[in-house]
Amino acid sequence: MERAWHGRPAGLRTHTLVCISSLLLMLLTVNQKDIDGLISAHAIKSFHPSYHLADEGRLFEYEMTIYTSDSENFRSLAESLKSVERLIEFSITPSGD
Repeated sequence: MERAWHGRPAGLRTHTLVCISSLLLMLLTVNQKDIDGLISAHAIKSFHPSYHLADEGRLFEYEMTIYTSDSENFRSLAESLKSVERLIEFSITPSGD
């Protein structure tokens, strides 16, 4: 709005930042839908998703709390996650609840 007021259009750097941010948001959304679909297919509910980059930006880490009333669902989820090619590593840690 300030640029429009002063009659100065946004520059190349501004457009680049907007495009890269949009791209990252889209990638995040696509990956989240894939993961959520896989989790819900095993009768597991997910809560509190958290995302961050690790290893100097080379890895994308996705963490969440998951819940199911049958612990066998966790075992079947782990087997399914092992077959995901782009997944490097995962862990399922029981909380004791």
